[in-house]
Amino acid sequence: MRGLIAFIFLVLFTFYSLVVALVQIAPPAGRR
Repeated sequence: MRGLIAFIFLVLFTFYSLVVALVQIAPPAGRR
């Protein structure tokens, strides 16, 4: 069970870092 929680946390952290990197590279100026 603890392994599953750690895996989910790792996936969320990776996704968050990816989103931050994309925002820094190309700011979402197209959103209204």
